[in-house]
Amino acid sequence: MINGINVQPSASRAILSPTRLTKRTCRLFNLMQTSDEHLAFGIEPSRRRYPLNLAGYPALAEFIQRESRLRAGLRLLDVGCGVGKLIRCCASPELGFTGLDIRTSSLGVARQHGYQSLVQGNAARPLPFKDAQFDIVVCSHLLEHLQSPELLVGEVRRVLRPGGLFLVGAPVSWAWVRWLRIHVLPILKPEKRPEVLAADFGHVHFFTLASLKALLRNAEFEIEDVRGFRFFSSRHLPLENWRWYYRLNLWWGRKFPPFMAEVNLTARKKSPFIALTRERIVIHDPQAAY
Repeated sequence: MINGINVQPSASRAILSPTRLTKRTCRLFNLMQTSDEHLAFGIEPSRRRYPLNLAGYPALAEFIQRESRLRAGLRLLDVGCGVGKLIRCCASPELGFTGLDIRTSSLGVARQHGYQSLVQGNAARPLPFKDAQFDIVVCSHLLEHLQSPELLVGEVRRVLRPGGLFLVGAPVSWAWVRWLRIHVLPILKPEKRPEVLAADFGHVHFFTLASLKALLRNAEFEIEDVRGFRFFSSRHLPLENWRWYYRLNLWWGRKFPPFMAEVNLTARKKSPFIALTRERIVIHDPQAAY
């Protein structure tokens, strides 16, 4: 019975069938379904249109493209490039992509995606490149896998030209969560012990936003931008199929990056020339005497 009217079961099914739903309701129903047909952010197939675990790549591409508009013929180094997801967001004839990764299988896929130069190497060791060889260096979700990330940051500073751009992506947490992960979780779960995680190339270093910033500043980088991603993410809910939810995450990540699960930091290698120029401007500023 529907609205006081006796309806046969077959008629009831016809009334409630998807063919009788409005176009808007059908569209919403389709958005809630999962499929493998979406090329999320142009990077990789996904069951979600806006997967937040990939949202950092378009943000990295934004800064890379901005830098390439200021100067042509930039040389970019992607440390821990993996299969080369980054270039799928910001491929440009004005950019020369070099990738470094420990896995030869990943390097083969990265070459297919368009990396001009690829080097097999371990990011925990000195980088096999000359001083000031690159204009941009990217380390996306790599520092947390290293027991001494400060060594890699120092190497990045060496291979970057003065004034070069350093783009970092890493997971972050609150200080008390970081303490639990370091001191308590390995006791409760033996597979979370540092030596086990290191053998499996898992997370062996845990950052807060403050400690990640300090890591870069100690290597004499100037931080220009901080953006967070993923304050709530679920592969089993339809939220990441909706653009408004993706944009809400971006807005929240810009306003409150410490509340997010991961962050992108944009930093620049200090240039002696720029520092000297600023000093001269201050010295010769007529207002400085007052």
